[in-house]
Amino acid sequence: MRGPALALATLLAASAAAALDCRTCHTSDKPTREKPALMSCPRMKLRAPHSPADGPKALTWGELSQTYGPVRFSHRAHAEMAEMGKGCYGCHHYNQARPIFKCGECHEGGRRRTDLSKPDLKGARHRQCLDCHLQWSHDSQCGACHSPKGGSGAPKGFPKAKLPGPIVYETSSKEGRFVTFAHESHVKQYGLQCASCHQGQTCAGCHEPRLLARRAQAAAPRQPGRSMETLHKPCFSCHADAACAACHQGASAKR
Repeated sequence: MRGPALALATLLAASAAAALDCRTCHTSDKPTREKPALMSCPRMKLRAPHSPADGPKALTWGELSQTYGPVRFSHRAHAEMAEMGKGCYGCHHYNQARPIFKCGECHEGGRRRTDLSKPDLKGARHRQCLDCHLQWSHDSQCGACHSPKGGSGAPKGFPKAKLPGPIVYETSSKEGRFVTFAHESHVKQYGLQCASCHQGQTCAGCHEPRLLARRAQAAAPRQPGRSMETLHKPCFSCHADAACAACHQGASAKR
């Protein structure tokens, strides 16, 4: 124990000589060897796994609003975007394992001309947003996220998704090999919403144009490798009579 004790004594002597504040490195005014209370070291990448569900669903940023009203930021929707592909540290840079630092803990509200390496809070937030928003295919003007002063500040949301064409499923059912599912009839005739069937899925999977190519592959006949109960669960919520022949046909329907 002589080595650590000597090192601690050396550090204490050096800090006393330099008149350093303990809180520069410690979360306590009186750290001890048994309870050093060291601050967490910021890291470029998070060392602990996080999921979108761990974070808040939405945030309201209004402390810097001048020209526009508060911004409602959908944190969960952005965290779920597969195209981002960078993980939490895509936005939360120089962070620790847990908890996540707030932007304002490092970036100040006012602009400091003497230190251009660290932008102010407004600049830091815009830089993180624009890195992705300048690459996507939608509007990146101020009004895409900001509402006029005095407005509701309601979230803008994703662009409205286009209904895909009929999807043909190829099955091994004796009642009929092919099931043709038409989104249009279910939405317009029966008033179903996307979430009526698509539960536990990411918003960007349907609303992000870059992912439309993946959805288009679903139009080809296929044999899903899941159980009958799993596959039919969304259908049985409405089709309780289990009349198989109503959907299972000998050939794909033209509609």
